[in-house]
Amino acid sequence: MTAYYAMRVGNLPLIPYHAPGDTTLEPLAETTARTHRAVLLANHGPVVAAPTLDQAADTTEELEETAAPPPAPRPPDPPPHPRTGCRARAHSS
Repeated sequence: MTAYYAMRVGNLPLIPYHAPGDTTLEPLAETTARTHRAVLLANHGPVVAAPTLDQAADTTEELEETAAPPPAPRPPDPPPHPRTGCRARAHSS
């Protein structure tokens, strides 16, 4: 978690999945949203609220950046050739 995430998003509660038309979702979502800047709807994704559209977009971006997987580690260099000592070039992707 980054400092920006803590400032912009804070605690991100998960609201469990509710079937379409389930009347218990509305009061649960409303109560949860009153005390949080964002909520995560299971099987749907984040819902973010902010005073301005730009602030909501920034919060959504921070949430997505924090949730993104880290970049894959670089593969190790190949060992040197046993006779020549030269190393093969690694393939770039």
